[in-house]
Amino acid sequence: MAEGGADRSMSETERLPIYSSMYSTHSLNYVGKASLEVCNIMTLLGYGDEIRRRRIEKYREMDRLQNAEPYDVTLITAGSKAEGLTGWLESDRDVLCVMKSAICVESGIDLQTIPEHLDVYKMDTLTVYPGHCRLLHDRPAPRSYYVLVNAMCDDGIGNTLLSSTLYVDELSKFIWGRGRV
Repeated sequence: MAEGGADRSMSETERLPIYSSMYSTHSLNYVGKASLEVCNIMTLLGYGDEIRRRRIEKYREMDRLQNAEPYDVTLITAGSKAEGLTGWLESDRDVLCVMKSAICVESGIDLQTIPEHLDVYKMDTLTVYPGHCRLLHDRPAPRSYYVLVNAMCDDGIGNTLLSSTLYVDELSKFIWGRGRV
């Protein structure tokens, strides 16, 4: 070994041999060509940037058209459809349903600043596992929707909670035509 140099046939730990062909120009050209070929194939299969961008635009347009209807729910496409990764009939469509008649706030928010027509729920993050919260019904609206009313439960110490399980059940009944908002 030359003074001040390193033996390129062994790694720094001198346990694993280093193969110079891994770092050759030929090897880098092969990796670059393979990467380009994979990119071309993915584009042909419908996963290219332009196709994904168009899908994203179309799903957003569909959300805008659905939300133009006078419903109490705002729909937001999420997941692989929102990212343009799947086509119309590929996979499922994940949708976030936001009720316009209710609001969820953190502790410390002044309820006087929130319009009276909204049901107000406060997030309790102190008595649950990290990343979870309990929704305490803090202020009822003059007119609450059945989906929300039927999803309420008692926690055993006098607090009214919004149950996620009951909410999903009630919303499913509504969506499939067996219930009312």
